[in-house]
Amino acid sequence: MTKLPTVEEFTESTPPEEDLDGFCAWKNFGGLDLEAAYEKFLTAPEVYQEDFMFMGARAFRFYFPVIDRYLRTVEGPQHQFGEEAWILGCVMRQQFQTDARRLASIQESALALCEHILDELERTPPGPDASWTTEEIVKSWLEAWSWVMPKPQRKKGDPRRRAKRPWPKKASPDAT
Repeated sequence: MTKLPTVEEFTESTPPEEDLDGFCAWKNFGGLDLEAAYEKFLTAPEVYQEDFMFMGARAFRFYFPVIDRYLRTVEGPQHQFGEEAWILGCVMRQQFQTDARRLASIQESALALCEHILDELERTPPGPDASWTTEEIVKSWLEAWSWVMPKPQRKKGDPRRRAKRPWPKKASPDAT
């Protein structure tokens, strides 16, 4: 059995109460196993969805199966994709943009979820009453996918390792 995340792993600050969003996520999900967390999430996904954005990397790794299961079994198949799909795409982007290295253990599952959502959106666009357009939801999941996608690793000394700047280098003050 995997150890449940601590309050410090939700907030990643000391004292934990200083991270208001992470502490709120802890109050909502702290101490819950995956099944209990999933059941709680199902009661009000529109209320709990953003908690996943503010969890620390360890807590997000632990609770990632909750959003994966929800998106694969409830959101798309039962409701057509809407606000929750858009927000959870933003959650994935935020988590991997902030801490991809510490989320490496779920990278393959996260990538599979991104691809699943994008495939499903192609087949089942949001319903006519959806407050979010297909384009907004696709954009959030494409951005998530781009942050989840493994980056090529280059060896030290490889001239391709240094990325070229897409902007011009600033001239030094003595260059005039």
